[in-house]
Amino acid sequence: MYKADKKFPDRLKRLIETLGVSQAEFARSIDLKPAFISDLINERAKSFSQESLLRLRAAHNVNPLWMIAGEGDMLIADVDSKADADTDRYRNILRKIRSRPQMESIVESLLDVPDGELDALSVVIEKFKKKK
Repeated sequence: MYKADKKFPDRLKRLIETLGVSQAEFARSIDLKPAFISDLINERAKSFSQESLLRLRAAHNVNPLWMIAGEGDMLIADVDSKADADTDRYRNILRKIRSRPQMESIVESLLDVPDGELDALSVVIEKFKKKK
């Protein structure tokens, strides 16, 4: 969690205005409740999670450093954001793997599967996913 400084609400309002969306649309775009965004703007909430910052960067190309400290440009270049989005995606996958004890060894085993067998393996995995 990042503690919001006194200027955080102003930066958040400015960002929402720049994006041209409502507070509710903005909240939904980064998987937050509209009431939480309102609480941040009105200084009733004092922190913003790292995950929310990453979603904000992925969804709107927002510079996290600008968001939390007011440093740098509000928006990052598309070239940077593509690389950042890929990095965020891989971090998210790694986080999911680490949160499930058996998953790491399963992934390591999958890396040894010959390329010619991957299509068949994908079919099996899809069948398991449909059983949920």
